[in-house]
Amino acid sequence: MLIETPRLRLRPLAERDLATFVAYRNDPEVAHWQSFTPPYPKSAAEALFADCDATQPLAPGSWRQIAIARREDDALLGDCAVCLSADGRQAETGITLATSQQGRGYAQEAFSALYDWLFTVQGLHRIHASCDPANTASARLLRRLGMRQEAHLRQSLWLKGGWADDLVFAILAEEWSAKPATHT
Repeated sequence: MLIETPRLRLRPLAERDLATFVAYRNDPEVAHWQSFTPPYPKSAAEALFADCDATQPLAPGSWRQIAIARREDDALLGDCAVCLSADGRQAETGITLATSQQGRGYAQEAFSALYDWLFTVQGLHRIHASCDPANTASARLLRRLGMRQEAHLRQSLWLKGGWADDLVFAILAEEWSAKPATHT
């Protein structure tokens, strides 16, 4: 899988990405909104990279991490994640960007390109994503992508030793194809 946008390249994670990946996953600001907690060991990253076999199609029920790299120099900026539903017709997505790369429109550009690919190439019917209600930047991103908030699940997720709320957003293929492009 290789998806290019004006500024980004979505591609398989590679060994050259390991140090940057571990560094941003160990950043407390990045980890705050994620399920992982620092310290994030190199061995965990190596295991995750080994599970991301880019030669295989996306498999229902398993998460696939996808590198978000700057197109001009292929430097790793963050990663997207995709998990297909059991029937392979829907997907859940997630995104992580290094703190230094946030606020530049990279998340919207990456998700836009990924969603285009998931709907047009993979033929998905629906994509959903969720975030903590206090993560207002992520909620704004999902709304800018044209996703609708479908739920505010109260204390539905046990995370880092406590119950957390979860906002759920989704968009259908027909809604995605009817809206203007958001990645340029």
